[in-house]
This record gives sequence, structure tokens and C-alpha cells, in this order.
Amino acid sequence: MLLFKFLKQFIKYGTLTLIDSGGKTFTFVGTPSPKLTIHLHSKSIEHRLFLTPMLALGEGYMDGDINIKEGDIYQLLLFCAKNDNCTSGLLKTLISRLATVRNFFHRYNPIHKSHKNVAHHYDLSESLYRLFLDEDMQYSCAYFKTLEDDLETAQVNKKHHIAAKLLLRPGQQVLDIGSG
Repeated sequence: MLLFKFLKQFIKYGTLTLIDSGGKTFTFVGTPSPKLTIHLHSKSIEHRLFLTPMLALGEGYMDGDINIKEGDIYQLLLFCAKNDNCTSGLLKTLISRLATVRNFFHRYNPIHKSHKNVAHHYDLSESLYRLFLDEDMQYSCAYFKTLEDDLETAQVNKKHHIAAKLLLRPGQQVLDIGSG
């Protein structure tokens, strides 16, 4: 499998024992320590780890497709970061080019796909938004002046803050399109 060939080249720091979805064990040794053991629970996560390693690692861990048997998530992330820093030459170039191709296809957003994406994210019921937005249905970040501020106070703070920065005069209006 491509993932295992990749790991053979990638691991320069530490030792990774990997149990695949079929229960077979593989060990990749760079240095004797640290030692980590992970279990992959599906063929899908094995393929995804090869194609989009950092995204698949996080999603796989959250979804339960990846379990850490020896070590913890912090040690695994440090392990990956240190090995990434050790990567150079042809492997680094190959990883970079694969990421470029993958990103092109991931970002490809023709008009029909764009309409579908917008509908998926924004054509939701008002009752859903009422669950987590304030009374004015403010979608952008609130402005908490103190730790004691509740959401309603923080939203009023935001509106006052924006108005003060813009030096608004009577009769002027603001359309707040969000601040992240």
C-alpha cells in the first residue's frame, strides 16, 4: 500500500507501530524513541492518510477511525511535525506536488458546485439560527469587553464599537457583513 511505502520514507524520528484495518502490524523505525502505536479501523482512513495526511489524521482521530494505543494525541502531532521537518529532497518535492494537485481539485468550484455549496451552508431554517444567534440574528463575532458579558451584551458592545469607529451621524446605516 502507498501509505506504508510513504511512512517507510517519512519516519526519521521515533518509532511508529501501525495496526492496519485488517489487524496486520507494521513498524516504521527512525530512532528508538519516542514510540507510538496507532490502530487504523478502516481502509478508507488508510487511503485518506496517504492523500491528505494532516486533515485525515485529525478527522480520523475525531471520528474514531484512528485510535492511539501507545502515546497520546499530543505526542502523535509532535511526532508528525518532527518527521515533517526531517523530510527533504525528492520526498518533500513529491509531497508538495501531490498537495498542489489535491488542492486544485479541492478548490475547484464551478458555478453548479458553488450553488450547491451555498445552499448547503446557508439555506437553513430560521429556527436553527435562533438556537445560537442573538435577538437581532447577528451572525458575526460579538465583542466581549469583560469576562462577565453575556452574548446579548457582547453583541450590543460590537454594534456600539462599530458605530464609534465609523463616526456615524444621524441617518446613516451600517451593514455588518461579518468579521470572522
